[in-house]
Amino acid sequence: MIFNPRLAELRLKDFFTFANGLLGLCAIWHAAIGSGLAWVFIVAAIVLDWLDGKVARLLAGRDLSNDLGKELDSLADLVSFGAAPALLVLFQVSKLSNANEPLFWATSIACGAYFVAGMVRLALFNLQSEKGVYTGLPIPIAAFYAVLLQLVLQFNQFFIVLAPFFMAGLAAAMVGGFRIEKHGVKRMLGPLGFLLG
Repeated sequence: MIFNPRLAELRLKDFFTFANGLLGLCAIWHAAIGSGLAWVFIVAAIVLDWLDGKVARLLAGRDLSNDLGKELDSLADLVSFGAAPALLVLFQVSKLSNANEPLFWATSIACGAYFVAGMVRLALFNLQSEKGVYTGLPIPIAAFYAVLLQLVLQFNQFFIVLAPFFMAGLAAAMVGGFRIEKHGVKRMLGPLGFLLG
């Protein structure tokens, strides 16, 4: 057999997941070359992540979720909402500060903590049996706020000193013990949440 037989488990929603991961990769590339468009790819990935869940619910019974899809979803989310936002903020701070400055190193540590917390957050979500509620800040929401930080820094360097504290705060929120009802999450995305409603 040429391909792994488990590939037959792929469903329509999983192709939205692949697109999500690819958008994350595009975001990382654009952040690395300093194009200023990286945030667009992260926001597009948030939309695709929402669509992936929407498609799964619409096709329930005909396009059932599977273990492979669940793992793929977490891996795509780690790229698009873990690695991409962390690097986006880090590259923005490195552009605005000298790489030898304590601020850059503090932001590096905070962005690393953000990535690790995102990894833990996704693993905990996969182990969670309770439906309709999130424990800790969902990683797409954290990514959205990291994008907002990067946009603020792009237009106002004054807030650069807040970058490590903000990213560390998002990291702590992702692994926090507080609970958020699923229907309340869209409100945290502001206008984007309204559009996804």
